[in-house]
Amino acid sequence: MKRLPLNGNAPVSLLPITLGALLTVTVAAVTAPTANADVPAHTVAFFDTSTCPTGWVEAEYAKGRLLVARAAGDEVGVQVGDPLTANEVRHHEHHYEIDIRLPPKSISAAAGSTSGGAKRGTYTLKGNTATESVDLPFVQLIACERADDGNNADALLPFQASFFNATSCPTGWTAFEAASGRFIVPLASAGNNLGAAGGQALASGEVPQHQHRLTGTISLEDRSYAAITGCCNNSLARKTDVGINGLSEGALASIPYVQLLMCLRSGPPAPAPLPSGMIGFFPVGEVGSCPTGWSVIDDSQAGRLMVGLPAGGSPGATFGGDALANQEVRLHTHAFSGAFEPDEYKPAVIRGCCGGGYAKHKTYAYDDHSLPSDARAPYLQMQACRKD
Repeated sequence: MKRLPLNGNAPVSLLPITLGALLTVTVAAVTAPTANADVPAHTVAFFDTSTCPTGWVEAEYAKGRLLVARAAGDEVGVQVGDPLTANEVRHHEHHYEIDIRLPPKSISAAAGSTSGGAKRGTYTLKGNTATESVDLPFVQLIACERADDGNNADALLPFQASFFNATSCPTGWTAFEAASGRFIVPLASAGNNLGAAGGQALASGEVPQHQHRLTGTISLEDRSYAAITGCCNNSLARKTDVGINGLSEGALASIPYVQLLMCLRSGPPAPAPLPSGMIGFFPVGEVGSCPTGWSVIDDSQAGRLMVGLPAGGSPGATFGGDALANQEVRLHTHAFSGAFEPDEYKPAVIRGCCGGGYAKHKTYAYDDHSLPSDARAPYLQMQACRKD
């Protein structure tokens, strides 16, 4: 796949959470470079500033999108979904069709004309759940790409991770396999698991869907007849509590993203400064600490998925749910409600005493909540540091 253009979008592709093991890389303390340099061409970084620094260009392809790390160059540039607008929180619903069973209760009577009884059998509840968000937390920051001016040095630090709008890692970098198919989440302020992965990594260009199990109960009302309960007419339904238990159809969380190469620095840094406000990712090191010349990002940005600043957006604005706790799996639920009317069965008896325990024919309402589910937004926790 070709590198994404800086001034436009690439074509949009067609469109649980198990925690991964910690990275085991060990690295000695490093210090930031001290004298005039830069980064490799086509480095992509978020900045905690309102504009891109000199020599950098705002990444148009990242506006309103999250960045997903890939380790293979031919997967770079794939875009999924429509970009978010400023502070946009998207909502979704699930369609469902769930069968319920009304069990039989025998009566000693033939079919007749006495109304009011519910007929045994299988019925299908159909509808849509209530509309909800996936409750994920976001922060919008300007995403910038380093222009290729033919004189790019490399002042980034050993074991620093970075995105690249390129098909191969620069010299002194290796593909970051552990991050492939994942969003990057700045470690929560109370976090202690650098490099921990959450969720099943996305395949290239995957549009993740999720489902919910819908459960509940419908209590059938009683209908009595002046008849003997027993053999052998099994057409009437029994008065009982009928369980609802089934899966909804899948739905999209509508999290738009663009795939970029992510690499891990392995070579020594050039002795020169980096632009102020640059956000750097560090998957290893001391928790809650940044290299010399860098500071831990603001608590308001920690534990949030980073979105390229949309047009008209305010840099640093946070929206969506509360910040993720350390290794948190963010879940959400949906209310669902509706009504169903069983078929009527008319036995050849009269209503009265004392043959009870039959289900009444009427319209029954239900109103319950789904079981929780996550939106399939796999991530890798890293220490996020802001360049002083």
